[in-house]
Amino acid sequence: MYRNNNKGTHNNKFYKHTNPFTNKQFGFLSGRSTSLKLLNVIYQWTKDLDDGRSVDCIYMDFQKKFDTVPHRRLLHKLQSYVINNQIIQWITDFLIGRKQWVSVQFTFSEWMLILSGIPQGSVLDPLLFVVYINELPKIVK
Repeated sequence: MYRNNNKGTHNNKFYKHTNPFTNKQFGFLSGRSTSLKLLNVIYQWTKDLDDGRSVDCIYMDFQKKFDTVPHRRLLHKLQSYVINNQIIQWITDFLIGRKQWVSVQFTFSEWMLILSGIPQGSVLDPLLFVVYINELPKIVK
């Protein structure tokens, strides 16, 4: 698995062969760019309008997406996939037990456990986020 810093895509044999992600997920997956999704949506909307149907659209802003993922919920979702227990444990160790503190003008807060958020800059962050939101298209149609 690798991350291309320009596109944030993954080339992972596991997901290509097991197909664990919804076909509606286009971000962060190899061969499924957000530009391709936009073309797909425009085609569908045009077809629906030509057929006399109406089109409703909801825009969702995932600007703080990696900061808000609850660790325990993400780990529970990962366990629902067919993933080796050692990998689950490694990801658990990667997420759980992290601490942070804040400094403002030489005043320091106490160390606090981080209960949510995926550490950014790793090759795992986009893939873990995709796992977390994978079921969203089943809920929002």
